[in-house]
This record gives sequence, structure tokens and C-alpha cells, in this order.
Amino acid sequence: MFIISIIIILKRHYPNFDDLISSIPDHRKKKTYDVAEIIMAGLHIFIFKRGSRNNADNGMSGQFENNYITLFGLRLS
Repeated sequence: MFIISIIIILKRHYPNFDDLISSIPDHRKKKTYDVAEIIMAGLHIFIFKRGSRNNADNGMSGQFENNYITLFGLRLS
């Protein structure tokens, strides 16, 4: 339910959120992840109080990752 609330808030206050994070320039030479995936991972760590990327990775189950991809259309790992 919490994740649904986040999506509702994002869509209501930032209807073009996907476009905003996709428009951030990426000056890296080696691009394993899109900028949007990196930003959303950081938000995920903050919102779910994971503390670190390692804790976020360890706390992911297959179902959580599938739901995240379905809701946001972005990879987590």
C-alpha cells in the first residue's frame, strides 16, 4: 500500500516525473544503468530506509523487484 501512495503522490504533484528524470544529462562514458534507474534507486533507498545500496539489494525479494519493474518500468539491480 505504501508504494501505491508514493506513485499517487508522484503522479499528482509531478505528472511528468518520468520525463523530468529522463531529461537529466548523463556525461558518464560507461553507462550500465540509465540516469532514471540511478535516481529511483536512490529514492528507493531513502524512502524505504535501507541505509545503503547493499542493504537495498539484500532486502529485495523476487516479488518486490517484479512489482517495482511493473510500477516504475525501471530495473533495480
